[in-house]
Amino acid sequence: MLQTREHKQNQNKKMTNLKFNAEYASDVLDVIPAGYIDKTLCGVGLTTVALENDIHTIVAVPSVELIRNKVAQYPNDRCDKVILGVYGGVSIEDVNRYAGDTKVIKIMVTYDSLWKVEHLLVCCQLIIDESNKLLNSSSLKSTGKREAKSTDVTTTVFNIAERYKETVSFISATPTPLSYMPKWISEINQIKMEWSNTVKAKPILMERTYPFKSLQSEVLVPLRNNGSITLGNAKITKVIVFINSVDTIVKCIKEAELNADDVAIIAADSVQNDVKIKGYNRLTNPKKLPKYTFITSSGFEGIDLEDSEAISIIVSNTAKSYQMIDMLTDLKQAISRQRIKSNPNYDKFVYIYNQSIFSKTTEELMKELDEKESSLKDACYLWEVAKTSDKRNGFKYTEENADFKAYTNFEQETESYVLNHNLFQADKYFILNIREQYKKGFDIKGNYEECTVIEAPEVLENVTYEQLVNIYNETGNIDDYKHKENYYKLIMDSVKLYGKVWSNYTYATQMVDNYSNEYNRVVITVHSKFKVGERYTTKEVKDKLTKVYAEFGIGRKAKSTDLQEFMTVREVNTRGTRLVEIISKTSITQ
Repeated sequence: MLQTREHKQNQNKKMTNLKFNAEYASDVLDVIPAGYIDKTLCGVGLTTVALENDIHTIVAVPSVELIRNKVAQYPNDRCDKVILGVYGGVSIEDVNRYAGDTKVIKIMVTYDSLWKVEHLLVCCQLIIDESNKLLNSSSLKSTGKREAKSTDVTTTVFNIAERYKETVSFISATPTPLSYMPKWISEINQIKMEWSNTVKAKPILMERTYPFKSLQSEVLVPLRNNGSITLGNAKITKVIVFINSVDTIVKCIKEAELNADDVAIIAADSVQNDVKIKGYNRLTNPKKLPKYTFITSSGFEGIDLEDSEAISIIVSNTAKSYQMIDMLTDLKQAISRQRIKSNPNYDKFVYIYNQSIFSKTTEELMKELDEKESSLKDACYLWEVAKTSDKRNGFKYTEENADFKAYTNFEQETESYVLNHNLFQADKYFILNIREQYKKGFDIKGNYEECTVIEAPEVLENVTYEQLVNIYNETGNIDDYKHKENYYKLIMDSVKLYGKVWSNYTYATQMVDNYSNEYNRVVITVHSKFKVGERYTTKEVKDKLTKVYAEFGIGRKAKSTDLQEFMTVREVNTRGTRLVEIISKTSITQ
């Protein structure tokens, strides 16, 4: 058992492998050891140990959503401690008031607010949770504003952590390689934890050209229509969908026509996101999930979701970098959010993804990054020249150049700009690791002992309108053919307006265009029953008109002469039989 802080401080600064015959950290640990910790598995409960033991603790995390998720779980049957969440809107005075009123300090703080609680670290253990997300914060300024004269979040966290490096703990199930981290981190204890009694995940793989379209057509719409669907050996009635884009989430919800009451969203706390998701609820109770729960990357790490039937679905699109799922980290994190082991889908997840070729080579991207770094070094030098020559008012680079704002930090003591090396490291990590996964093709099947592959439904490349109508009539779904915009829209409009589809493109177009003019629809329908140049008996004319009148609820007895209102006709007598010959169709009024 690791029970004291002294024990942690006396460990050798080397790699330590800790093997636990347990499933949860609380079964074997009372405190979190100091060092750079690879916990190897998500959901083993290291954060729970940190929050529930009797040591003053500050846990730094990447998102407000993670804090709210954890705070909502305390006090509980196991622990009577109150957790203080510190993020935007919470002041240092609020922190001090809490610290003075509580017996054991338990604070969860976002990376960008860590400075608000730094003064308590003289008596608190610092836990940097989900530390694999630190580099991703390198482009964010600690002030919350993209100003040049401020320090990025990651540098701020690293600087604070270094001051307490003897007792700080970095925790991640997918730690960033040390080569991308500050040098001092490689000099602290390196710890790898291994756990027994683990459950191996079994992926249901769906490689698709258009992942989000596939999510709608193969999952959301059938689930909405039928109440449940089956993918592989998984019966699905509720879903937890991980998509790294709020805009895409809202688009999927709307296009699948999901009931707003059946939807909840976990996304970063911002006014912009509130506007985007207006009309849909944020998830507030992690133990009460609706039929469809959507989660952005802000909820990939650390949050606990408890449901007895929901399955996790991860959607990744390489066409846009912000919609990509990092298969080294995010995929592992996302599939571990579900905590209820009695859920029949606990050991399964659905992965809908594509793999595309990037437009630039690794060498080209690295060269561009090196050139950017060189250019910004020159800009920093120019600032020093301007400063010493008292020409600072003429230095416009900081105001005009977005790269300068993001890739430099301003040191107040020396009034100097320095390169934001953490952001350059983040870019290199993306180029050399994450990007290469997709470029080479990620064999996810090779990383799991057992998986199910769902083949994509056959899609006709050069589909005709009539073929598309037949596909709709057979399957009830043509979302894979949205690229045939005119055909797709016409069929969907026909269904929406009339509840049916017509195989004749011209007729369907006229019916949709004239939906609000019922008389025109009568004319169009009459036109469809008769062909120009053909001859019909008066009885045939009356029978056809009778059916049209009945279809439109017209209380009129059909006469053969009625046809003259819709067609240019002439009467023909053939061997004593009176026939009506169609000369042309009358125009449709607007």
